[in-house]
Amino acid sequence: MTRNATGQHGRKGGRRGAAGASDERDEHVTDMAGRQLSRLTKPLARSDGPGTLGLSPNPATNMFMADIAMRGISQLMRNTVHKSVLQNRYDDTQAKRIVEKKSILRTLALAGASRVATRSVPGAALVGGTLLAKALYERSQARRKGKAKAQREGEDTLASMAD
Repeated sequence: MTRNATGQHGRKGGRRGAAGASDERDEHVTDMAGRQLSRLTKPLARSDGPGTLGLSPNPATNMFMADIAMRGISQLMRNTVHKSVLQNRYDDTQAKRIVEKKSILRTLALAGASRVATRSVPGAALVGGTLLAKALYERSQARRKGKAKAQREGEDTLASMAD
């Protein structure tokens, strides 16, 4: 990353505009959001120097702690949403067991797919296309086998996850 003429970070030879001219900035939405958040937190920074927002004077430690906090909050939100979706069909205890008994392999596969999807547009297209293909395949199977049988298979899969 380099600083452009306006002092903002960007990649050299950024994205091309409508006329084909090279724009100095090729920013991700997280770059813009990070700058906005930085502006909001500047009044909170301690007086012992720049870049010291956080519990530690070491910015790497602060980033590590923030990452752990964000991952924990993300996991809580994910489990809450999963349980609320499942509670429409199952009782509270069974929904809780299904959510909390996910296998390591399933967790790693989901993490890998989400990482591929968030790294690039082709990755997002690949993962989204795969999910769409899976949904269409399951719909066609439900038409052939009957909707009730397809639902039972899904329920059996969730029940095996709860055990």
